[in-house]
Amino acid sequence: MNLVHCKYAHGGIPGARVSDLYEVCGQVHKSTKWRHRPARLFNNLIRREGQRRIRGRSGLEKGTGQTLYELAKRAPLLEPKFTITIVQPGVSKARISEDQLHLLACAEVYAMDTANSTLQVIVHP
Repeated sequence: MNLVHCKYAHGGIPGARVSDLYEVCGQVHKSTKWRHRPARLFNNLIRREGQRRIRGRSGLEKGTGQTLYELAKRAPLLEPKFTITIVQPGVSKARISEDQLHLLACAEVYAMDTANSTLQVIVHP
């Protein structure tokens, strides 16, 4: 399972602002709790997907709402493997700062240690 978090860039121009990473790194922290509560995760995903469908959208990249219901039924038996992806266009890979790298490293270690999850980071080139 891949949980993706995307946030906007402060100031609109990619750079080396640590503030552009605080919110998405916080989302990494929040995402790790779902690894140990798969039934609650699927119930939350079903609720959120229902809200999106009302607006004519979907948050699913693969599968359907029915897939979520089927997985929710099996959730007590599941031990999901997570990848957590953060997308932050406000961070410039070419200009990334040491403080930003440190914050990302902390998020990665936390995800691995608490939820045995992989962290992917997508930033502006």
